Amino acid sequence: MPSSTIILSIIQGLGTGNVYLFKEPAHYVLGRAPDCDIRLSSDPANVKISRYHCKFIVDPTHVRVTDLGSLNGTFVNGKLIGKRASHEASDTPLRMKAEEHDLHDGDEVRVGSTVFRVGMLAENEKVEQIQHQIELTYSAH
Repeated sequence: MPSSTIILSIIQGLGTGNVYLFKEPAHYVLGRAPDCDIRLSSDPANVKISRYHCKFIVDPTHVRVTDLGSLNGTFVNGKLIGKRASHEASDTPLRMKAEEHDLHDGDEVRVGSTVFRVGMLAENEKVEQIQHQIELTYSAH
């Protein structure tokens, strides 16, 4: 099976233009906590992003996302995929049973006001080409 590089690009919100590349299978937690793999700033603009908001599950050929019981939810292509009820504590078992959602090339994941675009780079494509395309996308906005 061919390998891929998963690309998460911030296309809206604080950090617009930041690009995260994932080549190895692993789980990557996104949030404001210092120990998150994808750490977003604790700036007041990110107040709707939980300390441990969601998790990306990366395999060599695809990626999935799951909400970790965030208060404001995680959205894929505008659709809410998970959040905790406002009366539930942040450490409820919801984090353990959250549903995983497959992501595809071009999908958008929103946490708070930050939007990530998912990219999948086949092993024979060059990262520099994709980064250039991402830069062109930002300059068009």
